[in-house]
Amino acid sequence: IYTNYSAMRDWVPRKYAYPLRFEMKKIRTLRPTPDGGQEVHHYTYAASADVEQLVRKMAQVYEDYSAAAEKGMKASEIVSGITWDTSAESFLETVEAQMEREAVPA
Repeated sequence: IYTNYSAMRDWVPRKYAYPLRFEMKKIRTLRPTPDGGQEVHHYTYAASADVEQLVRKMAQVYEDYSAAAEKGMKASEIVSGITWDTSAESFLETVEAQMEREAVPA
């Protein structure tokens, strides 16, 4: 179960996961203060999961755990192949392909 935002949606096909709808919400990030408290560091946006859908997905996993475990095993096989090297290679291939498309003919 994951928020269908950012890298997870690129790594694991929907059929092997439980993606959640989300809404981008403005949040505060905090940092520690010298006295042990916290203060607002800055504001940014984060994906906020649909809580009602999260509850339904959790119930689905609980009620059919064997299917969820099977999905999880397949997803883990996919993600185990994602390394810094494979990510960098994929990124460079994407950039090079875009550069070729944008190249002005000589």
